[in-house]
Amino acid sequence: MPRPQPADLWAELNDRQRIYLTAIYNADQAAEANQKGGAFDWGHGPPASEWRWQTFSIKAPKELVGRTAIQYELVRKDEHDQGAGSSLAALRRRALIEVKEDHVITLLGMVPRVRVKLTTLGRATARAGLGHTAPKSPPHGLLSEWLWSNLVRLYRAGPDGVGTQSPRGTPPEERAPDDKARLFLDRYQDRPGSPLIESKRVPCGEPYESYLGHTVYPTEDRVYLTKAGRAHYEQHVRCYAELWPDVDAPIPDELPEDSHKSLATRSASPAVSSHGHRSCSCPRSSATTSPESSGSGRSGPPTEGTRRPS
Repeated sequence: MPRPQPADLWAELNDRQRIYLTAIYNADQAAEANQKGGAFDWGHGPPASEWRWQTFSIKAPKELVGRTAIQYELVRKDEHDQGAGSSLAALRRRALIEVKEDHVITLLGMVPRVRVKLTTLGRATARAGLGHTAPKSPPHGLLSEWLWSNLVRLYRAGPDGVGTQSPRGTPPEERAPDDKARLFLDRYQDRPGSPLIESKRVPCGEPYESYLGHTVYPTEDRVYLTKAGRAHYEQHVRCYAELWPDVDAPIPDELPEDSHKSLATRSASPAVSSHGHRSCSCPRSSATTSPESSGSGRSGPPTEGTRRPS
């Protein structure tokens, strides 16, 4: 019997089942984004087999325990009622979700809980029906879209860098990279000792006298692109233009002779650049630079998808 195709499975679902599958898919993607955000302790996070389980409902009065994220989405679409079990059963029969019941401690004590997990087929079916594409991982040696967008901000800022604290109302494209992005970019190294960015505390404003009579020299923390960071940008900017077209990255009029003209030429040029860095086509695991990848035990720069043991 041929394996059912995701688009065909979506077509088989009725409107109510599609809404349920979409709500579970959204919860699954939110959990995935939360995991990709990473932690600062570089410890080992829970495996996907654990965090992909989402609470569907807690069998207790909503006035006391509230609603889950999935229930809130269903309520907004006027689809949550006592017949939820039949919709979950229909999705489970098609192998789109897994369902299990356990107990959780609440103010009322131990109460039953229903949890759901999207299967690989369920995720593909939801994407087929919603017109979503699976997130892509960058090629070896290139940054994720999120990190690239942060690097672009610093390139645009030029030698003045960007203050770590952005005033309220600052346009997104001019805001300082957040702490997490700075952490990853500071640890991204083409070779030892070559972070892409650096932070400095610099003077700002005029000195003034404190109420204790001391002269205070105001300072602020700013983030700058390093020489290695600028080299990475100029070496690969045209590759990134193909890879992440939604990021508005300026292409300089003059680029190094060894800069890659496209992803295709990049793959064919594993030479060492004039900056002393091996090009991005070096044989590295994509887990070293991709937030969509998770891995351990491999050499390479830590990124938002790779946690280093403390």
